[in-house]
Amino acid sequence: MKLSIKGSRLTVRFVEDDDSMENWNELPSWKEAAAIWQEKDRCKDTQIEKAYVQLHIKMQRMANGARLRNPDHFNTEADLPDKKKFYAIKQGKMRAYGWFSNAEKGVFIISHFACKKGRKLAPADTRRVVDNWEAIERGGL
Repeated sequence: MKLSIKGSRLTVRFVEDDDSMENWNELPSWKEAAAIWQEKDRCKDTQIEKAYVQLHIKMQRMANGARLRNPDHFNTEADLPDKKKFYAIKQGKMRAYGWFSNAEKGVFIISHFACKKGRKLAPADTRRVVDNWEAIERGGL
């Protein structure tokens, strides 16, 4: 995995990384979430760019050991198959869903990005995180 955010406490990695991308805003789920946000709310490219920058700052702070303010920036979302939790790093309507890896100490893995459509976690997002968790934690990175 080429894309990562390394800090003094942990490394943030991305499931969708195929080693050809330079920045995580090139990931398919980020592009999809940004397109949904633009279509739904008619937001400008500058809002998408601001969300990208703010999420990147939050991930870098988390990698360096800072606690993100709950529930405004970092929220527990649902259970994984091993009864641990997965989380959302939040910026506006954009979410980065991920979990702390069992397979690799000191790694937080971002499953995917999504545009929050309602108040509750979408079942499709839960399913996607669980599927990615099973592939990574049981199948290897």
